[in-house]
Amino acid sequence: MRYTRSAVCAATCAAALAGLTMSSSSAAAAATPAPWTESFVMTFQSVHGIDQPTHVAAVGPITGAGLETQSDQDTPTGEVVRFTWHLRDGTVTADAIEQYNFTPDYRSCTAKATGTGTWTIISGTGAYTGASGSGTFTDDGSFVGARDGHGVCNPNVEPMLSVFVLRGSGTAAVGGSA
Repeated sequence: MRYTRSAVCAATCAAALAGLTMSSSSAAAAATPAPWTESFVMTFQSVHGIDQPTHVAAVGPITGAGLETQSDQDTPTGEVVRFTWHLRDGTVTADAIEQYNFTPDYRSCTAKATGTGTWTIISGTGAYTGASGSGTFTDDGSFVGARDGHGVCNPNVEPMLSVFVLRGSGTAAVGGSA
């Protein structure tokens, strides 16, 4: 199985959102940028090497559900990911530094991945203009590899299925004169 960040990032949105309660009030409208608890879940899925839309749900000063886009860069200290949440009331862009472990099982043609890291908000638009914040996250994923015509696991091609869930928490603030 060839393991790129897109293959390592995957999961079903329904499973991740099952335990997440969304607030109907818009904390993003706060006039003063006081830091409050921020929690979010991002879900990733890749089928036959084709990434599906990445979903995000956030609760706190930044509240909403939408899609996530990202770019990745491997560094000696870990992978740096710049991600942007595209929410109804604006966007939030943050940098995340991740360390992750990957454990393949070639006999069953499956793999597991786990990771931890930190995130820092670098900008926001719309209701999230002036956003700031930081925190930590954990993630875990499962992979089902492709087999060749003889039933042998083929580690040189994209997995048949990758699912991944990332859960983050920390503090965030929006509004004011940042």
